[in-house]
Amino acid sequence: GRKGDVCPFVRSSVAKELFLTTAVVENRGDGAVVRQAMSRIREVFADMAPSSRPPAEITTEHHYKTITVLFPAVRPEDAPDVIDGLHRELKPDYVRDGFMIGEFHPVCPSPGLHNRDFRPLQAPVPMLVIRHITKWDAPFMTGSNAYIAAYLAHFGDEGRRRMAALADAKSTLFPADHKDAIRRAMDQFAAQVVGHVAGQMADERAHAAGTASLTARSAGVAGRSMTSSP
Repeated sequence: GRKGDVCPFVRSSVAKELFLTTAVVENRGDGAVVRQAMSRIREVFADMAPSSRPPAEITTEHHYKTITVLFPAVRPEDAPDVIDGLHRELKPDYVRDGFMIGEFHPVCPSPGLHNRDFRPLQAPVPMLVIRHITKWDAPFMTGSNAYIAAYLAHFGDEGRRRMAALADAKSTLFPADHKDAIRRAMDQFAAQVVGHVAGQMADERAHAAGTASLTARSAGVAGRSMTSSP
């Protein structure tokens, strides 16, 4: 893989005192308990400074805000169902709202981006990690059209350039079929944007036509009133 830390944000996050850790100790494999805990902790994450509540503008400082949620009572053999399962369930809503959620546990099979034999998400204690989405997260969006669409909605032209780079034939991060899936997702998103814009333009034209018709009728009424005046 590449040189340096697995996550380049952690050192600065700790130094800025924006790296928080909590633990849920009453769970032994119950996904409902983990789900409830993550719902509460997500609210804490949104409220902690710098606030992530609208209309807050997301700045570089927000990228260092992190909460690591440990689940020490989840057994390693249960982690794929409890931790990975909840990660798959929560990620679409997190990405849509501008957050990221990461899964870590002793047997996590997810490979590294730069070394497919490296397992960077394996950790001695099962955990889920919440942070803000960044423009550098494009490689983590490729598993779903919904992820890609949300990422592109957040980062616009910059996001499209980064996703296009991943789909480029010279990129070595993903196999050819994965790149094809990225291109299809981008095309689908572009079509949705075009359709949305076309719908907005049609609405604006209809509104303008309605306004012009109302103005013309008003002018006609005014003209008749003036003609009929003594």
